[in-house]
Amino acid sequence: MLSYSLIWTSVASVIGAILGFSFAFVWLKVSPKGTSTDYLSQLFLDTYQLFKSNNYSELLKQYAKIIASLFKHLKVQLLALLLSSAPIIINIELIHPKIEQLYLENFTGYTINIDNHIYNAKNTSIEGEFIKGSIIIGKDFDSTVLTHGNINTIFWTTMGFRVIENKNFDHSSGSLFIRKGKKQINPLWPFFNDLEFSFIAILGFVSILTFIKINPSGKQNKKLIAPTDMMLSQIANDHSHQLVKLSELETRRYKIKFSRMKIQSPIFVCGLARSGSTLLLEKMATYQGLSTHQYRDFPFVMTPILWNRFTSLFTKERASFERPHGDGLYINRNSPDAFEEVIWMHYFKNLHRWGANHVLDEHVENTDFESFYKEHIKKILLLRKGTRYLSKGNYNVLRIPYLQRIFPDAKFIIPIRCPSAHIAPRDNESESQFQEKE
Repeated sequence: MLSYSLIWTSVASVIGAILGFSFAFVWLKVSPKGTSTDYLSQLFLDTYQLFKSNNYSELLKQYAKIIASLFKHLKVQLLALLLSSAPIIINIELIHPKIEQLYLENFTGYTINIDNHIYNAKNTSIEGEFIKGSIIIGKDFDSTVLTHGNINTIFWTTMGFRVIENKNFDHSSGSLFIRKGKKQINPLWPFFNDLEFSFIAILGFVSILTFIKINPSGKQNKKLIAPTDMMLSQIANDHSHQLVKLSELETRRYKIKFSRMKIQSPIFVCGLARSGSTLLLEKMATYQGLSTHQYRDFPFVMTPILWNRFTSLFTKERASFERPHGDGLYINRNSPDAFEEVIWMHYFKNLHRWGANHVLDEHVENTDFESFYKEHIKKILLLRKGTRYLSKGNYNVLRIPYLQRIFPDAKFIIPIRCPSAHIAPRDNESESQFQEKE
């Protein structure tokens, strides 16, 4: 036959599970999954832009934007918190006290904890070597503290305990805890009794599990470029000089391994945008021995080893989603793509400047870039455990003579597409972007 204490503990646990699910589900309904993290990321990005602003009027506008978004966000979050917490508060005030009363009425023994030593008593008086004589504690109690001294009395009373101050208790450690029940399996006692611990533990566990597993909207996040990525990308672009210095430290760290590596016949996929270069890259990246940049290298492309080691500590794999181009290609962190352009832009300042000559021929010399680029390729080969570098960059079609001088055995692949088929995805993308704006 089950004991009354086990029955009421089970009841409290079931109620905790129901309320835990309700809390998480209602929160996710009112404040959709990802809202808080997306907002904080956007807040950091806006704040970063605020500190960069040199114009007083622009600074005020940016500041007003941050304050307005803060109030709008807090209003939604407070509503979600109120609705999701209401059932828990009602339970704590109305239902839980009655269950706890039934739970405590069925105990016949007491547990005494002093200096982490457990003593058991069968009646309403306690006595022992730590007490002068005996002390009557009474029947109606739980989470009671027997103490001696004004400071201890004030402290435990403030913590919400029932305090019995008795001069017969003269132990040097200060306080003695009394509870109903003979087993001490509750790590939160004396702050929570067994019933309260079961309720809190189950409620918290089910809430966290629901937050992790449930997406009530059933829809994928349409915001493919998260504000966090945008913020980190902005930081990486603004501090490329510092990243180069950090990359040099990375190079020195793996200097011995790099000295044994050779760059053999690198492959460069280049050409016009929407010519099929990404699809070609994805197919070629599956070949054994070929190593290329992946989305996991973004945004700190200049330090791929350090960045990948760092993010591997906490980043979880995400399901594939359609990339921002809206071209039907699905990507994840392991997908290959063109990311090395940031290196070219750092060492060649005019490459994307309007009206400048973007062609790099065999007469161009930039020893700093060439040295950095070769070491960078070795990092990708080491990181991906490959033997041959595969690059995709449409702008490289204007740099073939220069690249061929640096890598005489390099191979260049230029996909050429039927003009009508080439134009079609551009039209579809423009239409998609127009509909989103509408």
